[in-house]
Amino acid sequence: MFIVRPDVTIRSEASRLVVEDANVSLAFEGESATATSSVLQHIAFCRTVSELAESTKLSARTVKSILAIFQEDNLILDLSDMSGLTTHDLVKKIHQASSFWNMHVMQQAFPSRFFAGEATWAEVLGWGIEHYFFTRAVNEYMARGASRTQGATRHLEELWKHYAEEAFHDEIFLHGLEGCGLDAHSLPRRPPLASTMALLNFLFEKGAESALAYASVFCVMQAGAQAHNTPDMESRYDHLRSCYPFASSLFDAFEKHDNMDADLGHDALTIEAILEEEAPLSDKQIRQIFETIEQTANHFMLHLEGIARHYKSSRSVTYRQFPNAIGAALL
Repeated sequence: MFIVRPDVTIRSEASRLVVEDANVSLAFEGESATATSSVLQHIAFCRTVSELAESTKLSARTVKSILAIFQEDNLILDLSDMSGLTTHDLVKKIHQASSFWNMHVMQQAFPSRFFAGEATWAEVLGWGIEHYFFTRAVNEYMARGASRTQGATRHLEELWKHYAEEAFHDEIFLHGLEGCGLDAHSLPRRPPLASTMALLNFLFEKGAESALAYASVFCVMQAGAQAHNTPDMESRYDHLRSCYPFASSLFDAFEKHDNMDADLGHDALTIEAILEEEAPLSDKQIRQIFETIEQTANHFMLHLEGIARHYKSSRSVTYRQFPNAIGAALL
């Protein structure tokens, strides 16, 4: 199976074929355009390179060359020929899928505007509020996912250790929001948005499903992790603080947390230890890993879309009705 990243656009311009996303534009002309167009037209209906070569009447070598061009920029994900992969090769494929879907999430309208410095005051603080709820939920979905006793201790220990290192970090973001002028006493009593709850419920269900499913949900999150004190990390937060000076305290909290994660090695994929324990994996287990990675990305997109849809005014930031039984009884 091959997946063209959903945010990628494909268009014909006279004799040229243009394939692009927000960052990359690839142009093909003449015979190259004809061959590439044929591959892209048939790719959704083929499971392997050999099937794609047969459908397009091209050599397998030509098909592989075309696919390699797109894979280099994460425009296409190759999930063909997955049976019999070594653990090392499976880890490489999981890294590719994680980066692929992480990139798709970050190419959506709201995160694109946010990191370009074009988000509104309400959206920026709303993003901080919902991220606080997301981080607080670690004590629910990660606690459930880490509460396992079946399996080798040396592998389960990675899950226990990961949860212990992430627990109660919501206080970091609560203090960051307080520095932006929000009420740190009322925020913990506010309910998350329904779109945020959808993400949290999904993570909890995967945590309850199996160690493999639980570890799979972190792939998209950890694909975006950056090394400690890299120029990219420093410049990213400097840029955000310059774009949104009213939220400097919030970005200080994010930078502090990112550095903590980097120091603890959270840029490595949690799933790697579990793969070693579970090997050899069945075809069904392998398929479930990649399905879970894609589903996780979809739930993060829903979460981000909910922020942009709800946080449109100062009132949406400073107030949200607390749920209570008396209010329901009066309806």
